[in-house]
Amino acid sequence: MYNPFPLFTPNILGDQLSDAKAKQFFVRQSFPRGLSKDVRAAFLFRGYTGEEKELAEEHMKHLAGDANAFLYDRSVEEHVIKLQVASMQPKGFKIFYVGKTKIEWIPPPAYEEMIRHYLRMKHPAWRTTKGKNKVYSGLYEKLGDIFLKFNFEDQEDWVLLETIEKQ
Repeated sequence: MYNPFPLFTPNILGDQLSDAKAKQFFVRQSFPRGLSKDVRAAFLFRGYTGEEKELAEEHMKHLAGDANAFLYDRSVEEHVIKLQVASMQPKGFKIFYVGKTKIEWIPPPAYEEMIRHYLRMKHPAWRTTKGKNKVYSGLYEKLGDIFLKFNFEDQEDWVLLETIEKQ
């Protein structure tokens, strides 16, 4: 499975805790896309500012079935220590971070074909011609889920990346 997120590092954590970013809350969730042969568990972290507390809580509700979901609060010293440990990539774990909600993305060749197939099936009227009528795509994160957004003329479609992968 394709994973667009970078590893969570001490530099990323420091940047997110800085005054410029001012992340107050961090949501942890299970992240199967990050699993590989030598990894016991993979997690995805996403930071929220103090003003985004309701969004962080919504994210947690979205993860109701995830036994590994956790909401860290930087005002709790124990939570900051756990974030620091996570950022050091403990042995047997891979921890990733959502740094942007829109991810710059050029689809790998296998995904280009999956996207073409999806568009042929779901949007047969989206006909392109050389130099005009292009279909634009972007990769987005929301509440830990990865979406593809397609635009064609004045129409748009949002689809979970896993939907494209399962075709």
